[in-house]
Parts: sequence; structure tokens; C-alpha cells
Amino acid sequence: MLHEISEEMRVALKDRLRDVRHAIRLHRHDSGNNESLPRPQGVDDILGHAVSAFDDAMTLAERLVPVGRSSTQGRPAHGFAAYFSGRDGVRAFRRDLYSLARLVLARRGIADARIHESELAAVHAALCQRHAALIASLPARQGWVDRVSTASALCAAILTELLDHRPIRFDVGTRTPGSVRELEILCLAPAVLACGFAAVEPEIGDEPDLIGLAILATEARLERIVAASRAADGQDELARIFAVLLAHLP
Repeated sequence: MLHEISEEMRVALKDRLRDVRHAIRLHRHDSGNNESLPRPQGVDDILGHAVSAFDDAMTLAERLVPVGRSSTQGRPAHGFAAYFSGRDGVRAFRRDLYSLARLVLARRGIADARIHESELAAVHAALCQRHAALIASLPARQGWVDRVSTASALCAAILTELLDHRPIRFDVGTRTPGSVRELEILCLAPAVLACGFAAVEPEIGDEPDLIGLAILATEARLERIVAASRAADGQDELARIFAVLLAHLP
């Protein structure tokens, strides 16, 4: 049946299911959230255990029927040309950015955040509309200097769109090292940077800890990235920051 509906509807459905699953987990009997519910304790216990049983069943089903992701099976990231060519470009972009962002969240110990794939698809559409000339130059840019220039500009554009669309939904109780903007950058910029690395040096796409390298690079330039992201004309500065990182790492 899922094959009979559009890709957009499937993505939206998965996002809604993630939201429902998140709400279910908040009401597990062992989640610590039931104390605030205005129900008698006996009813609360029954509902909490029922929710827990359903959540456990869903978790078991996920383990028995794993969902394949391109960026977790084989190459962790692809160059930008793979995301802006052919009919499957948007799907590859959405799936890779989703998987890479999940890896970053796991590395940072953030368990309750949800990533909306529909927002990632919207980011891709915005990039195609606003940066068509830059995207069109991808196949023609073969030299290393040109690859760095194009990849850094695209990294800046993608991060800007991601911050505007805010695809990651953080839990209210998520601890932040600073502002919410800093947390978003810490989780999104490494995913973008990993794809930039793969665009500049295609062989690095097979590097097993590519996302770890991208996380370290983001943390090293975090203050400058945050400042540039808040500036009205900060995209050029973002591109310069990414250019330095892509040219000197790994």
C-alpha cells in the first residue's frame, strides 16, 4: 500500500509516526513523566504499563525488520553531485542528512530528539530554487580548488536552510551547551560538513569515522559558525569558514 502513495506522503507519514512514538515514550510507566498527569494513581499505572508494553513491541519490531539507510550501509556520506542530479537526488539528500544527523545526535548523547524528513525535503527544494546556478556548476567543477570553492558555498547554503527549517525537534528537557542555535549547529553542521568532505575528496566517503571528524571540526569553529549564522549577510562568512575546514581536513 505504501508504494501506491506519493513519496511526499510517505515522508510526512513517517514524521507523524515519529511524533506519535515520542509522545508514547513520554507516557511509559518508567519514564518519570507520569507524576504530572491528573489521573488517579491506579489508572495512571495501568495506562503507563500499557504504553510501555506497546513501546516495547514497537522496539522489537524495529529490530526484527530494520530499515535500510544508504548512509549507514556502506558510504556514510556522498558528494553534493549525488544529491542534485537525477530523480533520486532529493531522496538521497533526505536519507543521508537524516542518517548523518542521527549519528551526530547519538554521539552527543541526545536520545529524545526527532528529525523530520519532510523538512529535509523542503530544504532540498529551497536549495534548488535559490542556488540553481551554483548547483548547475557541480558537474563542471573538476579541479581541487574549484571543488573546495563549490563545496564550501553549498555547505553554507545548506546549513542556512537547515537552520531556517529546523528539522530537528528537541525535547523540552534537552540540555544545551548554550543557546538552541548552538545546539542545532552542533547537530546539523557536522552532517553538512561530512558531505562537503566527500565532495572535495571522494575517497573520504568511505572513511568509517567521517562523522567524528566533522564533529571535531564543527566544535573547533563553533563560535564563528554561530556568529555567522546570526548575521544578516553571514552566508559568505560561513562559506569562508567551511572552505578553511574542507581545505585542511582531514
